[in-house]
Amino acid sequence: MSIRSYLRRILRLAIRHVLNWGINSALFWAIMAIFFGGIIHITVIMSLPYLSDHDAWHRLNSKNQLNLPTNRLVAFTSSSSNPMPLPYMTTDIRYAVCLYDLSQGDLLIQADLLDDYWSIAIYTRYGQNYYMINGSDIRRSQVELLLTAKTKSKGVFLGTAPSKNEETGDDLIKVNALDKQGIIMIRAPLLGDAFAERAEQSLKNASCNLQQSTDTTTTIQ
Repeated sequence: MSIRSYLRRILRLAIRHVLNWGINSALFWAIMAIFFGGIIHITVIMSLPYLSDHDAWHRLNSKNQLNLPTNRLVAFTSSSSNPMPLPYMTTDIRYAVCLYDLSQGDLLIQADLLDDYWSIAIYTRYGQNYYMINGSDIRRSQVELLLTAKTKSKGVFLGTAPSKNEETGDDLIKVNALDKQGIIMIRAPLLGDAFAERAEQSLKNASCNLQQSTDTTTTIQ
């Protein structure tokens, strides 16, 4: 008998022994139950964002109670007549939200980040946060982001170095969208109640507007 045949015979006996032990062992079935239970649990958790009809997108969508328009920035205050649109949004932060849809063109986001802690975050419609910039990341208060879904390069999401916007002459940061639909949120933390009016006015002056993509903007990998 060759060594290879001998090893195959030992392997078959070992597998048969394990199977015989497993079929007759409560521990084996317990391990299998935990294993498959874990797989089912992970599958359910991962699929919830795609099955839920009470997520942020559905809460903000124009078909629901808030009636937010698409591709337009809406500022929120802490007044009782205009409550915060989503859970866990605190009253010491002012927010502006834009539901974007890039099916008809790119989106130009223009806003002021007046403090290091002010930020712009971009999410897919299922809640995945794939881009964020705050006041400490830039050396100017005015920020321009061009959100586009037309770039075919995969895995490139961030524009870390600006190019020039030919219309305004300002620096323009290009961001490749993970999804054609999603949510843009601007957060403006207040240093005190005295800053509330300034923050709210700044958010009202911010904008999200559709425009055609230009070939002059570049994305830095």
